[in-house]
Amino acid sequence: AGTTEANILQTSLFLQLTSIEIVAMLRVLSIVHIAIVKPIRFLSGKCHDLDGWGISKMPKALDILYEALKEIVADGSKLLDEDFAMGIFKSLESEVPKFKDYMTHIHEQKEMYVVGDRTKESRKVGMEEARMELFTPTTTMNRQTTRDARKHAEIFAAGMLDVLTNQKMTTKDYLSAANGKYSIQNQSEARAAASDKLAATNDASEGGHAASTAALKSCGTIRFDHAGAEGQSRANNDFGRGHERLVASMKKTSEDEEDENYLGTFHRLP
Repeated sequence: AGTTEANILQTSLFLQLTSIEIVAMLRVLSIVHIAIVKPIRFLSGKCHDLDGWGISKMPKALDILYEALKEIVADGSKLLDEDFAMGIFKSLESEVPKFKDYMTHIHEQKEMYVVGDRTKESRKVGMEEARMELFTPTTTMNRQTTRDARKHAEIFAAGMLDVLTNQKMTTKDYLSAANGKYSIQNQSEARAAASDKLAATNDASEGGHAASTAALKSCGTIRFDHAGAEGQSRANNDFGRGHERLVASMKKTSEDEEDENYLGTFHRLP
């Protein structure tokens, strides 16, 4: 076909992906991401580093989510209400100060460049801009998604509730509504003490596995122990050059500024 002729597949995909139904779904999923996914990821990923929080407290976040989902199932417009959606985990901010700092940083302080402009003056608080369009849309297309978005929100919440309470899944063990053995109401002091300051994720082991897999794929005849050594070296920052300090947009703490060992062991050899 000539270049001037319409591409039928491209046109078809454009019409489908810009339809009200698809845009409504993307709107709902975007709200879910900033209102539910990001807070849960922070609380679980930082378990070992949060005062007043830990693995034994994570079931409390699930209980809060469970109650919010029940309200959304009954009325999908709840998820489109900024005060409700962004306030789902608000009660935990007073309990976990670092969580409050995180939410404030990403929603009110963290700036980013706009598309096509890398000047400092053009930087905007991206999450603030996104929230405005998600909860109080200004474009005609986004405003037209509200009715379908309510339905999508109800479907999403119903599916999540099924996952949380499914008897074949372990999530029920952490839910008070299901009388889970690891729920807040059944949490033992011994388990809470034993899990204090422990990581709630397997990032440490997964990082090593990923590095080993990459080494095995790129170096076909490499020995297993040598492939594993590459990941271990990365984890220990043996060859680190401190390049993170050159990224102006990265948030730095006072501890980062005072750390004299930001260079890897190799680069600190006499």
